[in-house]
Amino acid sequence: MIYLLLSSSAFSQTTQPPNNNDQNIRDLRFRIISMLFSPRVGAAPSLPFNPSIAYNNIIRYQVPENLRIIFQYNGHSYLVNVASIVNRAAQYWNTITAPQGFHIQQAHTGGPANFFIRTMVGYSSDIEAITIAPVSEEGTRLRSQYPHIFPEYGIYYNSWITVTDLFYEQLGSYFGERLTPNQLFELFTYFISVHEFGHALGLGHPDDVRAYLPQLRNNSSQDIGSLSRFAIYSQEYDPRPPLMMERSDDYLLRLRRYLGRSIEETDLHPTDIERRFLINYIGSVCGVGSQNLKIASALNVNTFNCKDYTTIYPLARALLPIANILLLDKPNTLLQDKLKPITKTCEIELKTQYSWFSWYSTFLPKDGCNIKVQLICDGSENKCSPSTGDYSSANKFDVNISDGESNYYVMPTASIQNTEKKNSVYGPANFESTNYVTFYNQGRGTAKISYMSSSCYYNTGPDSKEIESKSNSQFTITTRNSFDIFSNYCFKQDKTISWKIEYTTYE
Repeated sequence: MIYLLLSSSAFSQTTQPPNNNDQNIRDLRFRIISMLFSPRVGAAPSLPFNPSIAYNNIIRYQVPENLRIIFQYNGHSYLVNVASIVNRAAQYWNTITAPQGFHIQQAHTGGPANFFIRTMVGYSSDIEAITIAPVSEEGTRLRSQYPHIFPEYGIYYNSWITVTDLFYEQLGSYFGERLTPNQLFELFTYFISVHEFGHALGLGHPDDVRAYLPQLRNNSSQDIGSLSRFAIYSQEYDPRPPLMMERSDDYLLRLRRYLGRSIEETDLHPTDIERRFLINYIGSVCGVGSQNLKIASALNVNTFNCKDYTTIYPLARALLPIANILLLDKPNTLLQDKLKPITKTCEIELKTQYSWFSWYSTFLPKDGCNIKVQLICDGSENKCSPSTGDYSSANKFDVNISDGESNYYVMPTASIQNTEKKNSVYGPANFESTNYVTFYNQGRGTAKISYMSSSCYYNTGPDSKEIESKSNSQFTITTRNSFDIFSNYCFKQDKTISWKIEYTTYE
């Protein structure tokens, strides 16, 4: 078993939309717990990974005291001490597992190490960490193929993380803009550590399970062997994002919005559903082989300690079609085919005008807009007007999309303080301007952004983008404001650009 944590925000500018169509009932990840699978042995069926068996009821981890991660940002290198952070993350998980008879300790506390904390060099630059747990075909393959990178079972951190300006700004908005770079990177490393220890205990990504739901709902095949995760569908919705979400930027953004304040170290923990399931599983209350858990069709979801969960895994295919298994858990709240898509549209226009020897911008929806949108110029709605608006060589424009069930997102201070902005009157310094445009989707639906038209722009950004719920997308646009034989008319002419928003929810 091998699990990794991704952070595309550190290496790219956008949050990629999912490849599936299950944008119903808010987000299914908030209802799903995933448990990893051990490999199939011979003709025996696959079974959920059991940490008690894999580690003999104790993880004795070894971490070098001088283990460091280098964060490279803005020409400077910042060293983060991994050992102290790993110890805090391990102590946190131990408070959950120890009462169930499963302990997490440093190796020097007694007995040889069976889990190693290391950094990796030369494997992949776009991941932050990998967990390789015992009893794993994939882990065995990687250890055999890359023995110099993965010599033991354990957690392997990327030894060198390059931080973009966008990612640094996002970290500030998550954890607090007054923190130093080292403080931000240490908090981020703690999050990685807590997440990876969750994998070591057998928790998987809820995103992985969600990706299989469309093909399972279509019921095109009774063979569900490709569903190689132990999926637990909770009967309750927890508004707190699951700690085990695959994308770090997605999780931290959602957690920041859920809390309504900056994230602190004590906020980085599993949800009550994740914690309760792990306790029950390690304690063999709801674990495979216990008297309380039966296979799929025979499962009694009202059993006292297991009533929160409906269990689905490949053994069930011999007993019951997958569609019937899914129906065990409130089909009207889980199956998208019971819901109807509703799409609303809105066109917005950004217009930059010349007046009294200076430029200013307005950002307004066009007539007929039926989506709840908030348009922000350089951190304030008040600056989207002729009276207070101004224009310069670098500007920021934000679009906040809501579905009416969520409050407007409070823009972080980092978005208001535009350090690149140089206000200027009309003159050579203002011939051309690069503008940063960010679309925030705070609602529960999917937003499709399409470029419509423009005048006096060199660069108009992407033709279209899809933004999933609770995500955002940023790109740049560049005005044409020069005087030459090709663009004489743009010297003092208005610069306009417009987009169409299509916002789809399921009702």
